[in-house]
Amino acid sequence: MRKKVEKMYNKIKTFKEHFEKQILLVITVYRNYNDSQTQLWTASLTYYSILAVIPVIALTLGITKGFGIDMFFEEKIYSTFPESKEGAAMIINVAKKLIDSTKGSVLTGVGVVILLWTILKLLLMLENAFNRVWKVKRDRSIVRRMIDYVAIVFLGPIFFAVVLATISLLTRYLRGLARGFLFSMGVPLFLNFAGFLIIILLFTCIYIIVPNTKVKFKPALVAGIATTIMFYILKFIFFHVQSSISKYNAIYGSLSFIPIFLIWVQYIWMSVLVGAQISFSSQNLEKYSVTRNADEMPVKLKKELSILVIYCMLKKFHEAEAPYSSRELAKELGVEVPLMRDILNGLEDIELINEIVNNSDDDKYQISVDPAVLTLEMLLNKIEVRNTNLYEDVEISKKYKPILKNIQKDIIYKNEKLVKDIEK
Repeated sequence: MRKKVEKMYNKIKTFKEHFEKQILLVITVYRNYNDSQTQLWTASLTYYSILAVIPVIALTLGITKGFGIDMFFEEKIYSTFPESKEGAAMIINVAKKLIDSTKGSVLTGVGVVILLWTILKLLLMLENAFNRVWKVKRDRSIVRRMIDYVAIVFLGPIFFAVVLATISLLTRYLRGLARGFLFSMGVPLFLNFAGFLIIILLFTCIYIIVPNTKVKFKPALVAGIATTIMFYILKFIFFHVQSSISKYNAIYGSLSFIPIFLIWVQYIWMSVLVGAQISFSSQNLEKYSVTRNADEMPVKLKKELSILVIYCMLKKFHEAEAPYSSRELAKELGVEVPLMRDILNGLEDIELINEIVNNSDDDKYQISVDPAVLTLEMLLNKIEVRNTNLYEDVEISKKYKPILKNIQKDIIYKNEKLVKDIEK
């Protein structure tokens, strides 16, 4: 009897811990959503998506034509706008004209380059938005970005065409096998489920690849599943709202789908960024407090943590061990990962540490100042003058300038003790 009670108690305790963890995750996602200016990034991504939609469709049409499945791709576009066939036809015709224009004059070639630039700009905007979510301030190099983006622009449609071709062949094969009623009903369900899994895989890859930091597979998968569910819900709403605006065709004509399409695209991007928040919060939940924010950290604590971070790095350096990552430093000092990243970004800005390149794609940091000359006075004064160049134009009233000079003299640190010796 006692064992049964203990077993039941452990189950209740486990369920409670899991429930509290999910509540903490929701609260963390909500707070990060507001802190990372998600609404602003959503609007920007929506704008560039509208500019990029025609060149993306044109590029995909050209590639699917090479695979002989361009008609299947066009059917997919028409099925996206079941109540606005004229609007879908207009998009396809414009995309085909864009393909034809590549054989024309230099002027049209310049236009194609500009349209392709909108795709690259969209990818750049998406990476910046993800880096903001992950609190990463260092961007990829220009060369790395160009290689990655060009690969995505040209390999992405090829991958999409291969998936479409596979689905098309699989559909024909399964329909050929379908004999009974139950089996024929199971074919669409199987294809829909396969499409669901493909979209989950797509979003998971996006959440792993796009941010300029190391993202674990499990948090990315959780975010991919959540985003895919939101995507299907928005798709369902879009279809039903689209069918309900048919009465406005007399006013808008073939463009009646555009307002709803714009709103749909905006909410799609919002769900993608919420998914990024989920992946970030899931990965950092163990060391993330919903009661503290890096921007609200007291100056005194920021200075103390900065000294401890430098001390830990110096210790690693003297012991000839591998440098710390932000996650390892956060665990070592017992603070939240976002707070640690804020400290590291600040120390990097004042050129006391450097981020180093490593094969693991994790953010590793090392000291960039000679330990033999780095005193507490030097460290604290560097922290004090951080970003002062941004406020050089601030003019204090002449009446208070003498008082200000006295203040500056009084607050200058006079501790010549080396940071590496603070333990002694």
